[in-house]
Formats: sequence, C-alpha cells, structure tokens
Amino acid sequence: MASDNFNPQTAWNVGCQCVSLNYQTCDFPMRINAAKFTQNGGCGYVLKPDHLRVPGCPHDRYPTKTSLRVKIISASQIPKPKLSKKGEVIDPFVELYVTGIPQDTTTKPVKTKVVNDNGFNPVWKDEFTFPIDCVELALLTLRVVDKDPATDDDIAEATIPVASLRQGYRSVPLNNIYTDERIPYAALFCHFKIETVSN
Repeated sequence: MASDNFNPQTAWNVGCQCVSLNYQTCDFPMRINAAKFTQNGGCGYVLKPDHLRVPGCPHDRYPTKTSLRVKIISASQIPKPKLSKKGEVIDPFVELYVTGIPQDTTTKPVKTKVVNDNGFNPVWKDEFTFPIDCVELALLTLRVVDKDPATDDDIAEATIPVASLRQGYRSVPLNNIYTDERIPYAALFCHFKIETVSN
C-alpha cells in the first residue's frame, strides 16, 4: 500500500471546496497544494473563479486568454541533491511547467540548457512562453535539477500561483524538494511578463 497523493488540481478544476491529501508524504501534489494557498497568506480559503461560482457563467469559455513569458536568467547557492555536503559539483538545469485546466497543463516540462559544474551562480538566460486560458487555476512550477549520466536528481523547486505572479525581474526563493522547506540563500533570478491575448 502506497502513501502517494492524487493531483488535487483535477478537483480544483471542477470546483471542489475541500480536497483531502495525505500530509505524511511530501510529494508534488502536496507541494502544489501548499503553493495554491500561498495566494491568500495560507489562511485556508481561495475564492473560486467566476465560471465555477457565478450562476449563468459559461463553463467552457474564459474571460481572457493570457500569455505568460518566463525568462530564467540565473540562480544562486544551489545545493547538492538532498543537501549533501559531499559529492561532485552539480550540473544544474531548470524544468518549467504549468498545472491548471487541461488545456493549460503542460504534458512535458520545458527545460533550460545545462550549466556544467556550477551550483554557485549558474547563468541560463533562457525564455519560455506558456498560453494560459484560466489564470485563476494555473500554477507555475520551476524545478532545479542536477544533470547526471545515470539519473537526473531533483534538488529544489518553487511553485507559484500564476494569479499571484508579480511581473518584472524577481528573485524566486527555492524550497527543498523532499521537505518543502526553504533552502537558505538558494534562489532563481527570473523575469515574468503576463500579457492578455485577444480572443
């Protein structure tokens, strides 16, 4: 018997008020659940989008289509996998993906290039664009991974509700992927731009 969680995004997409998760497992569903409620200061309530709560509002059309542009510029103080003090210098890259309604959810993450032997201050300057129909339900995940000949090692990530993104140049603090606790001084330097696309 496993303690894995299901993805709560599916339930949020159809308007579920309360989604139950297994708190003993710090997996991706738990981490996006924690991220979802950062947009209200962690008080435990997030207002649903209009199409899920206003009678007569069409469920298959969204008021605005949005384009999210993300530029991953650099990072600082990226630790070794599992915060190990031993081992070789990491070769980091960043995976990006969006979770939300089905048409907004990326099926495969997009990736920056790999920076060899530099976890201290890697520089990428890679830019990506995501089309988003329902900003209120979309979450952006930025995951730092160590490229390894055998198996890539996940190191840290940040998941941010798209509705809460502040545009412009931003330092994004990173959390330990195994505990979801903040890693001191570890951050991504990014540029975010959200544009409305005419229907």
